[in-house]
Parts: sequence; C-alpha cells; structure tokens
Amino acid sequence: MSGMFSSDPTPGEIQFRLGSIPVRIQPWFWLTAFLLAGPWFDQEPRPWPVVTFVAVCFASIVWHELGHAWTMRYFGARYVEIMLTGLGGLATSQSRQSHTWQRIVVALAGPANQLLIWGILFGLLKLKLISISPDNKIFYILIIQILMVNLYWPLFNLLPIFPLDGGRVVRESAMALLGNRGMRASLWVSIVICGGMIAWIVAAGGSMFNAMIFGMMLANNIQEIQFLRDQDRYRDPSDWRS
Repeated sequence: MSGMFSSDPTPGEIQFRLGSIPVRIQPWFWLTAFLLAGPWFDQEPRPWPVVTFVAVCFASIVWHELGHAWTMRYFGARYVEIMLTGLGGLATSQSRQSHTWQRIVVALAGPANQLLIWGILFGLLKLKLISISPDNKIFYILIIQILMVNLYWPLFNLLPIFPLDGGRVVRESAMALLGNRGMRASLWVSIVICGGMIAWIVAAGGSMFNAMIFGMMLANNIQEIQFLRDQDRYRDPSDWRS
C-alpha cells in the first residue's frame, strides 16, 4: 500500500481519487485557506468572496500538485499521492526519479500547471472571448481570484527557498554541481533569502502572517543545517575516547 493511505484517516480528513491518484485533505488546510481569505472578508456580497477564495485555493493547489503527480507518473513513479495540509500541498511517491533533470522537471511542473491556467484565462480576457463586469460581482471576484492565485502563488513557489519548488530546483542543481556540499549551499541560500524577506516585510509594515510563513521556512532550513553538522560530527574518524 502507499505511504499516506496505509493508515486510516484522522477525524476531519477527506479522501477521494482523481483518476488513479489518491488525494487526502487534512482539516488544517481549510483553516489556512480561510485565514488567507482575510482581504476578502469585507467584500460584498458577503460571505461569497470568502467562499469563492477558499474554493479557488482548493482547486488551484490540487491542480498544482497534479502537475507534480502527472510528471512523476510520466517518469515511472508508482503509488503517487497528493496531500493537502495546513502548509499547502504535497505530491509524493514511493520511488524517486533517477536523474537530476527529471527531479527538476517534477519540481517545475506544479508552478507551470498554475501559470498555464493564468495564461489561458488572461488570454481569453485580452481577446475578449470572455468578459467580466463589476456588475456581476460574484463572477467578477471569482475571475480576479483565479488570476491572482494562479499568478502570484506559483511565482512565490519559484522562490529559491526550500521546501518551495524553486528551492528544490536550487538544491538539485547545487548537488549536481557540488555533490554533498551542494545541500549545505542550497540551505544557506534559503536562509539568507528567508531572512531578507522577513526584514523586508517588517520594514514595509506588511502582513505578519506572511512574515510567519517565511519564519517557519527559515527555522526549517536552520534545523537542516544543524542536522548536517551533527552528521559530520558523527562521521568524525577521531577516537571519541581521546
């Protein structure tokens, strides 16, 4: 059996399949989506802008993860699964792609899927094949939300910060060039950029929720650096009794 579905779901989880790909949604995903909908709370006609935003979050993240999952399957992975958590989405499999370029393509496939939706919808609007009017408020807001989520979120995901997709690309590239030192180099890139983003958000008076997200990723990368240092210490060939 596959890893995520080898145990019974916890209370509040939702499971379904998209074709042959299992999808699991943790309840924390809905809470995070609701919190991210904050700017839409005061939009009329309430509460529909919040409802449509949560729906767009769900559909867009699943579509993003399907990009990863389909690419994994194309490269021969088995037991590909998707999980939506409070921190976003995750596509996993029981086998890893053999080549660096394949893992990079898998990482880029998710943002590419979202940018494809943005490009198609933007093109339809520019060619006036579909039109939106502020008079139809719910449809107007829905289209704006689809455009925003499928442009800004994939661009955010391409930042060279692990575990974002851009950070995975940097990690794979650095390890291909530098071997094991590439792992440490990619982590330091993540740490520096996270620190810079936090400083910029605080200085600009931005959302503390966004600063918290970068803070969590910063802490995660610092922990990985410490873990690598511990591994190096345990591999020390000197006699521990001396």
